[in-house]
Amino acid sequence: MSFYKQIVSYYHHIFKINANQVDFIKLKILEGDFKVLDVGCGIGTLSFELANYYKHVLAIDMDAEMI
Repeated sequence: MSFYKQIVSYYHHIFKINANQVDFIKLKILEGDFKVLDVGCGIGTLSFELANYYKHVLAIDMDAEMI
């Protein structure tokens, strides 16, 4: 069993969304019809938040158990 499989149900408590992350991305990429790639997305917490601002969000993670 991988480390991530052991913590997947607690992951969103351990790595909470940080408003500063979202604000930083919004400063660099204007809201709207842009494509955003979240590499190392984990369970997709940041990806789901970014989907509120961008039309296309693609999230990938090396560990399939996290997605």
